[in-house]
Amino acid sequence: MSTITVISDIRSPDNQALERQRCEQAWQQAVQSGDRHALGSLRLHIADATARARRTPGAREQWLAWMLLRCALLLPRRRF
Repeated sequence: MSTITVISDIRSPDNQALERQRCEQAWQQAVQSGDRHALGSLRLHIADATARARRTPGAREQWLAWMLLRCALLLPRRRF
């Protein structure tokens, strides 16, 4: 089981970029290892970060970046 490292001061754009990069790397590792629990945890973490950025005044670019990551990671796994 893997753990997700969370950066404490997520308000900084640089820290948010690092957090997104870590989430993307953790996602790739979980996909390669087939760790469904980690994938579920990452889905929730990314959704929470997206919602947090959306609620933060003046953080539209950060919200868009989280949405881009969310779509890039989740949509390729969906079957239509």
